[in-house]
Amino acid sequence: MRKMIALIAALSLSTALAAPTGVVATDGGTNTSDVVITTTVLNSCILTTENIDLSDYTATADGADTPSDSATVTVQCNDGASYTLSRTGGSSFDLDHDVLPGETLTVSLSDTLPSGTETITDAADAPTYTRSYTITADVDAGQFDAAAGDYSGTVTVTIDLVDGSPE
Repeated sequence: MRKMIALIAALSLSTALAAPTGVVATDGGTNTSDVVITTTVLNSCILTTENIDLSDYTATADGADTPSDSATVTVQCNDGASYTLSRTGGSSFDLDHDVLPGETLTVSLSDTLPSGTETITDAADAPTYTRSYTITADVDAGQFDAAAGDYSGTVTVTIDLVDGSPE
């Protein structure tokens, strides 16, 4: 019988400890109770890119007169987020003729994308928490074998968020 009473008392105590805490207000009195609110902020970034619109090209133009244009790549992250950027295309990239299969026009590509991991910081990037980079395309001179018409191609920019979530 003693064991049963001790077991009932232990169960009653553990149930009381697990219950939410509360306060009592009696006639004419007041009391307060707090609500604790928690959340976790995850590292996140927004990557935006612009298009490059090269002007008309003539094969007889020398290197100084060939079309060139740049696009802005923008990264906006929360404070403390780390990321890497990469792009396709290498240093030389072929645009494809929009109508004639196999016809290409070569452009040289360069960029200011970081070569390693970047970290957005309050001290360096506030108040917008944004960093901008450029990708530049220059049509190579002397491409007499290029057929007349429109050419296009796609360079893909990839952002990889480095896992650095707060513990």
